[in-house]
Amino acid sequence: MKRVLDTPRPRLVTPNGLSSEGPAMELPVPQTKAQACRLANAVAGNSRLNSLRLHVARAVPVDSTVLSWLFSHDKARAGALSDLQIHIEDQPTGDTDWVRALCDALSTNLQTSSAHLALPWRDGYLKLLGQAICKSPCLSSLTLGGNLPEIGMLELLHALTSPACQLQSLSFPDSSFSLALVDAAIKAIEHSTSLIQLDLGDTPLTPDQRDRIATVLSNNRNIAAWEFLSAGGRI
Repeated sequence: MKRVLDTPRPRLVTPNGLSSEGPAMELPVPQTKAQACRLANAVAGNSRLNSLRLHVARAVPVDSTVLSWLFSHDKARAGALSDLQIHIEDQPTGDTDWVRALCDALSTNLQTSSAHLALPWRDGYLKLLGQAICKSPCLSSLTLGGNLPEIGMLELLHALTSPACQLQSLSFPDSSFSLALVDAAIKAIEHSTSLIQLDLGDTPLTPDQRDRIATVLSNNRNIAAWEFLSAGGRI
């Protein structure tokens, strides 16, 4: 996942367990506008593409303008991806609002059923993502990694309470939540009309918090089923 090519070329693979709906494309994040253009055209033109995975090595700087151009490319796919994974550890160079372009793409030209985003998050980025999950017609599963600032997380969890949000699974596998974030998560469970799984990673839940969650689940009849995992903060 960390290997970087001088000239990124789409590599089609079919790993074990991948859905037979179509192949996966795994490659480094584009470094130039020309590469971004080729990738955007390839993703839009391959209707069989099932999974797109983009990564970048720490030592390779990423241009925010290139990322913005990639995600705002006006050629949309005919159908949604089953899985989108993007891993960028360091903040891209430049000041172009590439995260806004990515969030807009999730509900327009780069729709996906499942997204795994490990990015250099900021508060404003997570607020944009919260707006995006309420607009996406098909995003049902979201996994987030990277540094997750608390104010932005509060905005994101608040988005789950919107009737427009169709998200069924939200996971923070490498995170540990503060008391304020756990309270926000409980409120999200209370008001969500779609959520059936929430993974709070390494967050230790107190007996009182577990009791509150159990009460919320019994009162929220909009949730048809709930996956309760007793280990750690997985609820």
